[in-house]
Amino acid sequence: ATIGDEPFQYYKKFGKEITVAVGEERALAIPSILFEREETKVILLDDAYQHRAVHPLLNILLSDFNKPFYDDCLLPAGRLRESRKGADRADAVIVSKCPDSLALEKQSEISTAISKYTKQNTPVFFTGIKYGTPISFSGDELEIHKKKVVLVTGLANAKPMVDYVERNYSLASHLEYSDHYTYKPSDIASILSAFNLLNKNNDHILLTSEKDMVKLIDQAFKKALLEIPFFYLPIEVYFLKEKERFDELVVRKGIVFQ
Repeated sequence: ATIGDEPFQYYKKFGKEITVAVGEERALAIPSILFEREETKVILLDDAYQHRAVHPLLNILLSDFNKPFYDDCLLPAGRLRESRKGADRADAVIVSKCPDSLALEKQSEISTAISKYTKQNTPVFFTGIKYGTPISFSGDELEIHKKKVVLVTGLANAKPMVDYVERNYSLASHLEYSDHYTYKPSDIASILSAFNLLNKNNDHILLTSEKDMVKLIDQAFKKALLEIPFFYLPIEVYFLKEKERFDELVVRKGIVFQ
């Protein structure tokens, strides 16, 4: 409620290794970070491509494979926050949420379409989403591959997760909420009611995303959710190819800065 679901997700996953800070006015937040954490060497800004008050050393543009920016329109007709021409500020473009089997020919076609809007020789990378082994809210281990899944999501685009669950498990029902949804006790009651209706033979589990998990572990829901088989899918991003090239780009920028 105080810092938002995605920052809390970062904190829960990497909080022992990094500092996670939240600041709407980035140009004011950055000096505060450096004052409070003098040891800071790198600041990684999330969702800051249009935050023009900050001049980054490395500007990375992300574009969803399912809706690339060159096929999209400005709000409210589409999802773009600025004209496609803004891609010329990018030092690299990452096409995200790609299928594992994305052919090299298709990658080349996408790179060519992107190059019409970027600076010459701007590299284009392709990444996909990888899900880990489901983790229980209660810490109990349970063989779930033989179970039917009731999926609960509050995501902007739940399709990749739905597709994954359908491929790897038996999807019985999908309870879909809006992106960044804040769950209320009444929602938990509705979820449990729908689950119990299907789970009369104890052959179902509840499954949610890692992003939703950080809101569902709220103390207000703890007792109710620990009494049922409830799991979340940890998520990881991976490069389809050229991960080393991307790493070199980041390191090279850092060396130039030093």
